[in-house]
Amino acid sequence: MELKAKEYKHFENIKLLRADGSEYWMARELALALDYTQWRNFMKVLDKAMIACSNSGHDVVYDFAEVSKIVDAGATSKPVKDYELIANLFRISQTEEKLKRDVIKNASEANKIHHSVGSEVRAAIKRVGGTMPEDLPTPSKSISQIEKERLSELKRKAKKKMLMLDE
Repeated sequence: MELKAKEYKHFENIKLLRADGSEYWMARELALALDYTQWRNFMKVLDKAMIACSNSGHDVVYDFAEVSKIVDAGATSKPVKDYELIANLFRISQTEEKLKRDVIKNASEANKIHHSVGSEVRAAIKRVGGTMPEDLPTPSKSISQIEKERLSELKRKAKKKMLMLDE
Protein backbone atom coordinates (compact mmCIF):
# COMPACT_ATOMS: atom_id res chain seq x y z
CA MET A 1 0.00 0.00 0.00
CA GLU A 2 1.47 3.35 -1.04
CA LEU A 3 0.61 6.40 1.02
CA LYS A 4 -0.80 9.46 -0.74
CA ALA A 5 0.22 13.05 0.06
CA LYS A 6 -2.76 13.62 2.42
CA GLU A 7 -1.92 10.41 4.33
CA TYR A 8 1.72 11.54 4.71
CA LYS A 9 0.47 14.91 5.96
CA HIS A 10 -1.77 13.23 8.55
CA PHE A 11 1.09 10.97 9.60
CA GLU A 12 3.37 14.01 10.03
CA ASN A 13 0.64 15.95 11.88
CA ILE A 14 0.47 13.36 14.67
CA LYS A 15 4.27 13.16 15.01
CA LEU A 16 5.66 14.44 18.33
CA LEU A 17 9.16 15.40 19.50
CA ARG A 18 10.93 14.33 22.68
CA ALA A 19 13.12 16.76 24.61
CA ASP A 20 16.19 15.17 22.98
CA GLY A 21 14.78 15.93 19.51
CA SER A 22 13.85 12.35 18.60
CA GLU A 23 10.57 11.87 16.78
CA TYR A 24 7.81 9.58 18.02
CA TRP A 25 4.15 8.78 17.56
CA MET A 26 1.55 7.79 20.12
CA ALA A 27 0.47 4.25 19.29
CA ARG A 28 -3.27 4.86 19.70
CA GLU A 29 -3.17 7.86 17.33
CA LEU A 30 -1.04 5.93 14.86
CA ALA A 31 -3.45 2.97 14.98
CA LEU A 32 -6.30 5.27 13.95
CA ALA A 33 -4.18 6.86 11.20
CA LEU A 34 -3.50 3.35 9.86
CA ASP A 35 -7.25 2.53 9.94
CA TYR A 36 -7.17 0.07 12.84
CA THR A 37 -10.60 0.11 14.42
CA GLN A 38 -9.71 -2.08 17.40
CA TRP A 39 -6.75 -1.54 19.73
CA ARG A 40 -6.24 -5.28 20.28
CA ASN A 41 -5.56 -5.77 16.56
CA PHE A 42 -2.95 -3.00 16.55
CA MET A 43 -1.40 -4.48 19.71
CA LYS A 44 -0.68 -7.66 17.71
CA VAL A 45 1.35 -5.53 15.27
CA LEU A 46 3.10 -3.77 18.16
CA ASP A 47 3.95 -7.09 19.80
CA LYS A 48 5.61 -8.30 16.59
CA ALA A 49 7.47 -5.01 16.22
CA MET A 50 8.68 -5.26 19.85
CA ILE A 51 10.04 -8.75 19.18
CA ALA A 52 11.79 -7.53 16.02
CA CYS A 53 13.20 -4.58 17.96
CA SER A 54 14.51 -6.85 20.71
CA ASN A 55 15.96 -9.32 18.20
CA SER A 56 17.80 -6.44 16.56
CA GLY A 57 19.52 -5.61 19.86
CA HIS A 58 17.55 -2.43 20.56
CA ASP A 59 16.07 -1.36 23.87
CA VAL A 60 12.35 -2.15 23.69
CA VAL A 61 11.67 -0.04 26.80
CA TYR A 62 13.08 3.03 25.04
CA ASP A 63 11.73 2.34 21.55
CA PHE A 64 8.26 1.47 22.91
CA ALA A 65 7.97 3.67 25.98
CA GLU A 66 4.81 2.58 27.79
CA VAL A 67 2.67 5.46 29.03
CA SER A 68 -0.76 5.85 30.52
CA LYS A 69 -3.32 8.26 29.17
CA ILE A 70 -6.76 9.20 30.42
CA VAL A 71 -9.70 8.61 28.07
CA ASP A 72 -13.40 9.32 28.40
CA ALA A 73 -15.44 6.24 29.32
CA GLY A 74 -19.04 7.41 29.27
CA ALA A 75 -19.81 9.46 32.36
CA THR A 76 -16.32 8.97 33.77
CA SER A 77 -12.73 8.65 32.57
CA LYS A 78 -10.18 5.88 32.91
CA PRO A 79 -6.47 5.32 32.31
CA VAL A 80 -5.48 3.22 29.31
CA LYS A 81 -2.12 1.90 28.13
CA ASP A 82 -0.45 3.65 25.22
CA TYR A 83 3.08 3.64 23.75
CA GLU A 84 5.48 6.24 22.44
CA LEU A 85 6.82 4.74 19.22
CA ILE A 86 10.16 6.09 18.03
CA ALA A 87 10.81 6.58 14.33
CA ASN A 88 13.40 3.78 14.25
CA LEU A 89 10.65 1.31 15.14
CA PHE A 90 9.47 1.30 11.55
CA ARG A 91 12.90 0.71 10.05
CA ILE A 92 13.69 -2.04 12.55
CA SER A 93 10.41 -3.91 12.11
CA GLN A 94 10.46 -3.59 8.32
CA THR A 95 14.05 -4.84 8.13
CA GLU A 96 13.31 -7.79 10.40
CA GLU A 97 10.27 -8.78 8.35
CA LYS A 98 12.20 -8.56 5.07
CA LEU A 99 15.01 -10.70 6.49
CA LYS A 100 12.49 -13.38 7.46
CA ARG A 101 10.44 -13.13 4.26
CA ASP A 102 13.52 -13.40 2.02
CA VAL A 103 15.01 -16.18 4.22
CA ILE A 104 18.36 -14.43 4.60
CA LYS A 105 20.94 -16.75 6.15
CA ASN A 106 24.28 -14.96 5.95
CA ALA A 107 25.68 -11.69 7.28
CA SER A 108 26.56 -10.25 3.88
CA GLU A 109 22.99 -10.56 2.58
CA ALA A 110 21.59 -9.27 5.89
CA ASN A 111 23.83 -6.19 5.65
CA LYS A 112 22.57 -5.55 2.11
CA ILE A 113 18.96 -5.78 3.32
CA HIS A 114 19.65 -3.42 6.24
CA HIS A 115 21.26 -0.94 3.84
CA SER A 116 18.42 -1.25 1.33
CA VAL A 117 15.65 -0.71 3.91
CA GLY A 118 17.59 2.14 5.52
CA SER A 119 17.99 3.82 2.12
CA GLU A 120 14.28 3.51 1.42
CA VAL A 121 13.40 4.97 4.83
CA ARG A 122 15.80 7.89 4.25
CA ALA A 123 14.27 8.49 0.81
CA ALA A 124 10.78 8.55 2.34
CA ILE A 125 11.89 11.03 5.01
CA LYS A 126 13.39 13.27 2.33
CA ARG A 127 10.34 12.92 0.03
CA VAL A 128 7.89 14.07 2.72
CA GLY A 129 10.15 16.87 3.93
CA GLY A 130 11.02 15.30 7.28
CA THR A 131 14.17 15.93 9.28
CA MET A 132 17.05 13.63 8.43
CA PRO A 133 18.47 11.79 11.47
CA GLU A 134 21.87 13.44 11.18
CA ASP A 135 20.18 16.87 11.31
CA LEU A 136 18.40 16.18 14.60
CA PRO A 137 19.85 17.89 17.67
CA THR A 138 22.43 15.87 19.60
CA PRO A 139 21.61 15.47 23.29
CA SER A 140 24.25 16.63 25.74
CA LYS A 141 24.34 13.18 27.40
CA SER A 142 23.91 9.70 26.02
CA ILE A 143 21.28 7.34 27.40
CA SER A 144 24.01 5.17 28.94
CA GLN A 145 25.50 8.23 30.68
CA ILE A 146 22.11 9.15 32.11
CA GLU A 147 21.51 5.55 33.22
CA LYS A 148 24.92 5.42 34.95
CA GLU A 149 24.26 8.73 36.71
CA ARG A 150 20.81 7.57 37.82
CA LEU A 151 22.21 4.25 39.09
CA SER A 152 24.93 6.07 41.04
CA GLU A 153 22.32 8.35 42.56
CA LEU A 154 20.16 5.38 43.57
CA LYS A 155 23.17 3.62 45.13
CA ARG A 156 24.06 6.79 47.04
CA LYS A 157 20.49 7.11 48.33
CA ALA A 158 20.41 3.41 49.28
CA LYS A 159 23.60 3.80 51.35
CA LYS A 160 22.08 6.78 53.17
CA LYS A 161 18.78 4.88 53.53
CA MET A 162 17.02 7.63 51.61
CA LEU A 163 15.73 5.41 48.83
CA MET A 164 11.98 5.60 48.17
CA LEU A 165 10.20 2.38 47.17
CA ASP A 166 9.05 3.78 43.83
CA GLU A 167 12.54 4.80 42.69
